[in-house]
Parts: sequence; structure tokens; C-alpha cells
Amino acid sequence: MRSVNSPLRKRLAGAAALLGAVFATAASAPAANATLADVLIYPPSVPPLGKTYSTHAANWWKWVLAQPASKSPLTDTDGRFCAQGQSGSVWYLAGSFGDAGSITRTCTVPFGKTIIIPVANGLAAAFVDDPPAQRTEAYLRAQVTPQLKAATNLKASLDGSAVTNPARYFEQSVLFSTTLGAGNIYDLPAGTQLSPAVDAGYYLAIYPPLLGNHTLKVSSTLPNGGGSVDVTYKLKVALGG
Repeated sequence: MRSVNSPLRKRLAGAAALLGAVFATAASAPAANATLADVLIYPPSVPPLGKTYSTHAANWWKWVLAQPASKSPLTDTDGRFCAQGQSGSVWYLAGSFGDAGSITRTCTVPFGKTIIIPVANGLAAAFVDDPPAQRTEAYLRAQVTPQLKAATNLKASLDGSAVTNPARYFEQSVLFSTTLGAGNIYDLPAGTQLSPAVDAGYYLAIYPPLLGNHTLKVSSTLPNGGGSVDVTYKLKVALGG
């Protein structure tokens, strides 16, 4: 099967990052033992900006795969590509490949953006000419879901406040397709279609942060050689970005 269920996919399987901020209000009443970070994140059952977490996960992959390898937010070591490909009301943050070690990125985010990023996630995708049996939803989910469900050491914190039980944010994306551009991270010909594709992972959607500086941290470990991720974002939320 010529699909992204390969070492190429495994490199992305450990994509992770932490989200965080300080907000004036929350969408729902927090539990009695909720941390500040918990209050600032959309609950799993609340669709961020009217879209499910599963839809946002698919859109996250479309965003990250649209960026050329030379400017990929996943391989960025200092935050210089944080604004790459960003538009609309959502600001995506990437994690890193599982073998990248500890990374700290400095990033300016425009005021008013909802921030979405995975603590850990993975992709399974097929080419359009793969055998029909390997292009089914069930087949693709079987390639990625067990590995992500077995992820350990899931941790996230926002400005020093820990997110309670990040595992409760597990989701499986909707089915989606995407077309790779020139110089893509898989080093495949421009115009290559990944269809269908599915994701599994742990995503956090953060209400738009207040102006100022915020520290975001995330870490996770995937089984079977998937690697570990340790990413810190030093965010500056500013008017006009």
C-alpha cells in the first residue's frame, strides 16, 4: 500500500503542542475542581466556533500539509514559521516530530484568534490508486486509532496551570482529502492526492487569549517507536498580530 501509513506518517504521528491563554469568560460552567487552564479550553462536547473537534482536526492536517517543507511549522525550531498559512478566526499551532527533542518557539498571535493544536495526533491516508480494501474508513482508522489511544504522558499547561486529564480530549477526525503542493513535507510530487484520510488524536481549542504574553507547554509519548514530544510556546498576543 503506497499510503502515508509508513515512516512518513510515523514522523507526523507525534505532532504535538500546547495551547494556552487567559480569557475573560468560559463557554460553560467548570467543574468544582477545574484548573484555570480547564476553564480556558472548549470542553470536548462544545463545538469550537460551531465546528466539532473532529472537523477542526481535519482542518489542522489540511493546514499543516499545505505548507512547504522548507517552512513547515512541524520542523520549526524557534517559531519563525508560526504564521505560515494562517487565516480566518482560527490560529493553528503545531507540535513536532517525535524525534525532535525539546523545542521552544516564540510566536506572535493576533488578538481574537481561537487557538487549536494537538497534544498528540496521527494521520492515516491513502493514495487514490491504492487497492479499494485499503481505502476504506475502517481500514484507515485501524492504522492510526490504536496507536493514539495508547499514547502516554499526555500533559499540557497554560501559563503554569495544568490541563486536567488531556486524554478526555481524544477525537477521531471526519474523513477528508487533501492535495499536496510543491516541496511538501513528504517529498511527493506536487498535486499528489491523499484521499481518503483520517486522523486520531488529542486536541485542545483555546478561547481567544487576552493581550500579552503567555507560556504554553505540551508533552506526550507514542508507543511502538512513535517518539516523544516536548514543546513550549512563548506566545505574544497582540493587536493586528
